[in-house]
Amino acid sequence: MSTLAVARKDFSDALRSRSLIALVALFVLFAGGATYLVAEVLGGSGGGGTEGLPPVFGLFVSLIFPITVLVPLIGVMTGYKSIVGERESGSVKLLLSLPHTRRDVVAGKTIGRTAVFAVAIMIGFAVAAAIAFVSYDTFPVMEYVAFTLLTIVFGLVYLVFAIGMSAATGSTSVALWISLGFFALFQFLWGFVVNLLVWVVNGFSTPENFSLLAGYFSLQGNVTPPDWYLLVQSLSPSSAYQNALGPFFTDQLAFGAQSAAAPYYLQGWFGFVILAIWLVVPLVLGYLRFNRSDL
Repeated sequence: MSTLAVARKDFSDALRSRSLIALVALFVLFAGGATYLVAEVLGGSGGGGTEGLPPVFGLFVSLIFPITVLVPLIGVMTGYKSIVGERESGSVKLLLSLPHTRRDVVAGKTIGRTAVFAVAIMIGFAVAAAIAFVSYDTFPVMEYVAFTLLTIVFGLVYLVFAIGMSAATGSTSVALWISLGFFALFQFLWGFVVNLLVWVVNGFSTPENFSLLAGYFSLQGNVTPPDWYLLVQSLSPSSAYQNALGPFFTDQLAFGAQSAAAPYYLQGWFGFVILAIWLVVPLVLGYLRFNRSDL
C-alpha cells in the first residue's frame, strides 16, 4: 500500500501543479491539429490514404514520424524530475521518514508519472479520434485503439528511462541531459551509429554500394545487409514500436514484417520484447543506484 500511497500523492501533485494540464494541452493541439491537417487540408475523405485502402489509414502513416518525436519528449519531461527533484529540495528525506522504502518511492513515482503521461496521450488521441470520425467515411476503431495503446507503451520507454536517470543521479540537469541524449541517440543518430559499426567491422572501410551517411544498403548493387545489421537496427524503441504495430495492420500497412518467414527480429512479437526490455532495465538500474545512494 505504500507504493500506491506514493503514486496517489505524485499524481495529485501533478494535478495541482500545471504539468498535466500543459501535457494534455500540448498533445491535444498536436493530435487534433495533425489529424485535421491530414483529413481536411491534405485530402479528407477524398484522399490521403494508401493505394487500395480507405483514406483513414493514411492518417496512421502521417502520424508516425511526429509521434516518434513528440511523445518521447513528453515522456522525458514528465519523468526526469520525479525523484531527483525531491532529492534536491530535500523532501525525499521527509518521504522516506514515513513508512515508505526506497523501492516504494521508485515504484510509486513510476506509477504516478505513468498515469499522468497516459492521461495526456489518451485525451489527445480521443480528440484526434473525434476529428477523424467526422472527417472520414470509415473509422477502424480496433486498429485505432491498438495504435493508441502502443503509442503509450512507446512513450513509456522514454518516461521510464527518465525516471531511472532521476533515481540514479543527484542533479536534475544531469537527469535531463542524459534522458535527452538517449532520445537523440535512438531517434536521430541510431542509423548512423549502426552504419559506423559496419564501417568498423569491414576493417575501417565502407563496403561497396553502402552509404555510411544515407543509412541503408544500396539495392541497386544487390547488397544484402548482414543479419546483425538488421538486428541492431531493430533494437531502437522507435523500430520496436513500428514492428509491434505490424500484427494490427498486417492487411493494411507495412508496419513490421508481413511474413512468418521473415527473421524473428523483424516480426511484430520481437518489437514487444524490445519494448519490454526498455521498460524494465533502465528502471531497475536506476533503482539499484538510488538504493545505494547517500541522501
